[in-house]
Amino acid sequence: MNEEAGKRPAQPSGIGILAVRVAMAAVLIVAGFRKFFVDGIPATVEFFQQFPMPYPELAAPVVATIELGGGILLLLGLAGRLLGAIYTAEFIYAFSVVKLPLMGWDLARIDLMLIAGGLLLVFAGSGTVSLDHLMRRRSRAAAPA
Repeated sequence: MNEEAGKRPAQPSGIGILAVRVAMAAVLIVAGFRKFFVDGIPATVEFFQQFPMPYPELAAPVVATIELGGGILLLLGLAGRLLGAIYTAEFIYAFSVVKLPLMGWDLARIDLMLIAGGLLLVFAGSGTVSLDHLMRRRSRAAAPA
């Protein structure tokens, strides 16, 4: 503790989690944007139909929404633990059922990193540099003593 200022020093773990969140958000936002606005949902459905994926007509818009919308939330540091759980599940499936067995290591390795990032968020949350943290601090400050 910094006794002169009466405050704790900056926590490096907050910066580390921020770096993982920003990297994940960049990958996810681009992937979701592409599914919606570049390739389009019909093309994404066709792509999903090539793989052992249940209900590709439902999966395509859901995955695109989770990636684009969730990626934006992740960038802001909102709902980190929930998004971490969702992304961990999504990318365990993509890695083990689609990418690694059907496309090989070169296309699967990013999914492995997204699994690791998702697990970090599940266990550590959004970190200290996040709106989740800011909202938690404000709610504690507003709570009666």
